[in-house]
Amino acid sequence: MKAIVISTVMVGALLLSASLGTVRGGDAGVDVQFDFGDGTITWVHISLGTNRTAINATIAAARTAGLHVSYSWNSSGAFVDGIGSYHAGSSGYWHLFTWNGSSSAWDYWPHSASSLNLADGDSIVWYLAIDNPRDHAKPVPSATPPNPYPSIMFRQDLSNSGRQRGSLCTDLEQVWEYNTSAILTGGTPAAAGGRLLVPTWQGFSALSQDTGSLLWKRDDLSGTSSPAVYDQGVFVGASDGKLHRLAISNGREAWNTTLTAQPGFTGIASSPKPYKDRVFVGIFNDSGGLGGVAALNIWNGTVIWRNDAPSVYTSSPAILDDSLFVGIAGYFNSTSYTFSKPYGLLALNATDGSRRWFFQVDGSVASSPLIIGSSVFFTSRDGLLHAVGTNGTVLWTKAISPSTSSPATDGQRLFVADGLLGGTGHVTAFSPAGALLWQKALPGPVQASPLYVDGVVLVVTNAGNGTVYALDRSTGGILWSFLPDQPYFMLSSPVVADGRVFTVADGGMVRAFDCRPPPAEATFTYAMLVVIPIVVTVALAVIVYVVWRRRK
Repeated sequence: MKAIVISTVMVGALLLSASLGTVRGGDAGVDVQFDFGDGTITWVHISLGTNRTAINATIAAARTAGLHVSYSWNSSGAFVDGIGSYHAGSSGYWHLFTWNGSSSAWDYWPHSASSLNLADGDSIVWYLAIDNPRDHAKPVPSATPPNPYPSIMFRQDLSNSGRQRGSLCTDLEQVWEYNTSAILTGGTPAAAGGRLLVPTWQGFSALSQDTGSLLWKRDDLSGTSSPAVYDQGVFVGASDGKLHRLAISNGREAWNTTLTAQPGFTGIASSPKPYKDRVFVGIFNDSGGLGGVAALNIWNGTVIWRNDAPSVYTSSPAILDDSLFVGIAGYFNSTSYTFSKPYGLLALNATDGSRRWFFQVDGSVASSPLIIGSSVFFTSRDGLLHAVGTNGTVLWTKAISPSTSSPATDGQRLFVADGLLGGTGHVTAFSPAGALLWQKALPGPVQASPLYVDGVVLVVTNAGNGTVYALDRSTGGILWSFLPDQPYFMLSSPVVADGRVFTVADGGMVRAFDCRPPPAEATFTYAMLVVIPIVVTVALAVIVYVVWRRRK
């Protein structure tokens, strides 16, 4: 019988191994990240060969990602000059960092890439950035191995693509909620380094992405400006009319700069865009006078240039090369809470702030412009989607419902939302040439901006029972939806970081959603129906065979 028991155990083990998959040992490879300094990042996992230097791993990873690496050699070794179309120069130079698992931090590598030998499981990053000229401190990238896909700025990157990298489940469940006790919210959170940075009209909070617990809070900072993360810090506009730079770790202020002397209630509503050694932000004027756009020194907050123009409300600048584009809401009337002309899209020289052109439209523009190639797309409150060339020429215009929402893209489609408070809304997909692809009607207005990730378009409705929807990018069909228990309006755009979805609603409720785990009984049922019967059958066959042999 001993032989029978051993045979049964061996057969069962083989069958269980076949049904559950073979457990593999550690993969012999490294992770290489390319951070282009404009909000776009690329992760590549490669297997290591005999040449385990960082330069060899970089070339292999770039080849996998379809990028060309230009590098030079000197007596010290190999140094990277360019990756893809991004070359060292006015944008800074390519910094090499290695991940230190003990301190959970990126360590700058000051030597040649050919002098760094990698081991299995290592992670490195190439980061295009400009050093602090005062002390030559190296800016630190935001994406890390534990948190590889952060959401560091409103609309994700400098082109305002509204496109997040990484994966997303289409069957989600709420994993935590946190009540900030804020009556009103409008700003969209940022997420990086395991922290969710939440702006409200009653304070600015940092929560744990994993648990939702409060890490720190600034009661003195309120408003609707969405934060932007850069070099272990966070920029946020506030109702006090200032742009603030805080430490992401504890909320301590590094500097603040007044952009509106008499801010009234709104203050800075535009979301800041850090790029190179500057941070760009729109200026709102509650008193009805000129607002505009400003560029500030990223290290100390001094104003480098300012272009006075009618107010920029919630539009966040988009930047392409040395051109900046931003939506103009118009002159604000504090009595009627309306805007008056001019409205449109303003194009500036990002280097010195000089005006290039102004494309005037008939409705106030609150949306953030989206750049695809040489085209700029934006919506207006009079119910139109506009496509304009980067030179200011009109390309096409499409009728939608009134919109304050910013377009998003998956690279092949435009996703546009519309609707005004008290009405219904739509999400519509267009081709970049303006062809209608699909339209989805929703029971409430979509005034926040859509977010695209992993084949899914995420939107929220700003209705009394605000709802979160995940739509199929190809058809607009609803893949998943969530109606909160508490009926609140939702004006803050959804955020995805590291595969987890975050939403904020009026009433101060912050929610996190993640993959719904498979039912626990599924594996047991499969084992009962398939594996166990096979094991029993084989065991019985062995017993019959042994008994037959003994009788023979």
